[in-house]
This record gives sequence, structure tokens and C-alpha cells, in this order.
Amino acid sequence: MLSGYIDSVEGDKIMISTTLFNPLDDEALEQRIIHINSKTKVVLIKQGKEVSAELGELMSGYAIAVEASEDIAQKKEFTAKKVAASFESLSGATFDTPSGADAPPPPPVNPVNNNQTSDNTPPPPPPPPVSSTPSSDEPPPPPVN
Repeated sequence: MLSGYIDSVEGDKIMISTTLFNPLDDEALEQRIIHINSKTKVVLIKQGKEVSAELGELMSGYAIAVEASEDIAQKKEFTAKKVAASFESLSGATFDTPSGADAPPPPPVNPVNNNQTSDNTPPPPPPPPVSSTPSSDEPPPPPVN
């Protein structure tokens, strides 16, 4: 399974952008061409449920998950068995993933700019406040009772 965002729909092809998770993958695989034929199941996810759709209902910017009958991990162009798309979220899409196999997570609803990197690391803590009083090597006086 592959997920990404629809760049365009032209005829029986969907051009999508994906995120590469393996730094050794060919950067050309960030752009894929998905062929749709009469056997391809096309669905939209609306309110968390799959609704049968026509290819013409899919639009640029929609999140998309694609399933194929072949290994598509390193394929630039292939024919889809099923596509599920949504403007909101891909939650509710169901796919025929092999038993015990984990499907990749759907893409984020608000994609990060491709020129930026984000590893979700929180920012570092602020530096400690600087004291305006001069420090001395003498210990503080004992408390007064």
C-alpha cells in the first residue's frame, strides 16, 4: 500500500506525491503515476465511511491511499487495485493487507512543506535566567529565626 496526496487526475491516471521513508529510495519515487482500469475500486472516505466514487470525483490536494496486486514499493508507475481518497482524513478506509502486515499510516492532513524536515522533536528548553546580582564565592548567611 502507498499513501500520498493527489497532484492531478488526467484521463485514467492519477499523479500523486508521496513521502519517502527510506533515505536510500530513489527521489523520483516521490512522484508516482497510478493507472486506473475497469477493475480498480475507487472510493471516497466521507465521515469515516467508504463511499463508491468515480475517478472524476477525485481532486488535487486529496489524501490518497493506493493498493495494488503487485509490490509497488519501488515502482514509479503501476495499476491500482483500489484507491481511497478524502479531503479530510483516510480514517475508515479498508484494504486487503496480508495477515500480520502493518499498513503504512495515512499521510498527515496538513502536509509539511517538502523543503522542510520535521522529526517531531520538541524545541530545547530555554536557557536558565541570568542573575543581575554579582556572584560571590562566599556561602549565603544562615537563616534568621
